[in-house]
Amino acid sequence: MRELLAGHAELWASARGHKLPPSDAYAQYSEDAERGILEQRQFQKTLRELRLHKTSLSLQNPSGQVCEVDVSDPEMFWRVDGLTVWYNAIEVKHP
Repeated sequence: MRELLAGHAELWASARGHKLPPSDAYAQYSEDAERGILEQRQFQKTLRELRLHKTSLSLQNPSGQVCEVDVSDPEMFWRVDGLTVWYNAIEVKHP
């Protein structure tokens, strides 16, 4: 835990000193981010089409229970969108 905190403090010290990471580090982040944004836009387009057709979406929770989700509700649309980003990053390990 101390190593983690020391590393965090070191990163903050670098940021305060305006020491930027190497450009190749940003290039990899930028490539992954742009690809993710493109994929997420396509998913959002699909969700919007479901909303137009008043179609519900089924999601399975960790216990295996299937829940119907009304994606015509803006809050549920946002939650499903956020859930897919989290799931792809954490569970699928997608960059």
